[in-house]
Amino acid sequence: MPKNTGKTLVFTLTTANIFFIIVIKIFFKDLFFSNENISFILFCLLCIDLMYVFAFPPLEYPSPSIELISIINKNKSLSMDTFIKNKLKENVIEEKIEQLVNEKYIIKDKNELFLTTKGKTLIFFFKFYKKLMNQGKGG
Repeated sequence: MPKNTGKTLVFTLTTANIFFIIVIKIFFKDLFFSNENISFILFCLLCIDLMYVFAFPPLEYPSPSIELISIINKNKSLSMDTFIKNKLKENVIEEKIEQLVNEKYIIKDKNELFLTTKGKTLIFFFKFYKKLMNQGKGG
């Protein structure tokens, strides 16, 4: 189980952003002469980072639709009964709960789950982003 995908994700995105800025500075020196261009580049990087952060969970646990298409693409045929039986054996929710406990976003006490400060911070940013994007409730 991952122990700290949040820190790994921040480290990866920060490193990628710094690398991107260095490449832009080397190959497009003229872009960095105005504050508007710097602001635009930073805004674009932020948008790309947020896109990746919000795409990360589905990449970690693919949706059944994506998985189904991928399996059919590899095998050219698939028994629906076999696919459904295999999906029923999976317990993604328990795996996700364990991951959130390992990464200290939630605490498990007996049969109850509680948000940690780290979890509340994560929720704040997700709610802020959803409100910014004018999205309602739901996934």
